[in-house]
Amino acid sequence: MFGISKQLLIAIGLGALAMMLNQYYLTTQAELFDPGRKVQVVLAKKELSEGTMLTTSLMERKSIPERYVPKGSIRDPKEVEGQELGVKVQSGDYILWNDISGRRLVGKRLSEQVDPKDGTRAITIPVDELNSLSRSLTNGDRIDILYTFSFPGISQKLSVLLMQNVQIINTGSYSVAEQERGESGAGKKYGAITLKLSAQDALRLNYARQNGQISVLLRNSQDNGSIDIKPITSIEDVLSATERESITAMSQKVQVTPDSMDKLRDQFKGIIEAQKKQGGR
Repeated sequence: MFGISKQLLIAIGLGALAMMLNQYYLTTQAELFDPGRKVQVVLAKKELSEGTMLTTSLMERKSIPERYVPKGSIRDPKEVEGQELGVKVQSGDYILWNDISGRRLVGKRLSEQVDPKDGTRAITIPVDELNSLSRSLTNGDRIDILYTFSFPGISQKLSVLLMQNVQIINTGSYSVAEQERGESGAGKKYGAITLKLSAQDALRLNYARQNGQISVLLRNSQDNGSIDIKPITSIEDVLSATERESITAMSQKVQVTPDSMDKLRDQFKGIIEAQKKQGGR
């Protein structure tokens, strides 16, 4: 009796295991036929040794299902262009953020960071404590540039997002030696940043700086997208809908009309006359 029960239990267990394996197989096959959303990742075109300076010619992009994207993957070769590998990467392997050396590779001269093929230029602009994000901006960071200015014929100032995804290639007196050693620019007492721009954008930025106020927004190093933001043209654009309604209601309560002015005058006269009568007594 005991032997039969034991065999029965074993059979039940094997049956349950078979059902689980069958379910796993069906789920796996379903995933193969339905890979889901795909995203771009960066791979090495060939074997890259430790210390290699990454260029777009050494990397390629490939679309893979998002569920299979390894942690720390790089989505665009431009994100790491000019940086140095800290490890060896095999041909066809993913290039990960952990593979990048702790320091950013820079040339011995600032001019070597400006590519003659794409017509870019380096331009330096002054920054204060606020615009340098408390001296936290450093070489390799990317920023957006806000421009606030007065437009002819409009009494109020306007504010627009002038440029996006601009690369910082130097910060003040942050020396080449410090950059070569991989030291951060955070905390350095600098008053200027040098940006990499097209010649046309450099001209636009210089004019904007001379005729308005420039502010910077720091973006994530992996964020290469652009956003479409409506210009701020008045105080109303700054306030939320609820705030605008509240202010409008307040202004209507204190709005002065000819009738209200007459009533105020009559009240004021009444107060004066009453004071005179009291004084005469």
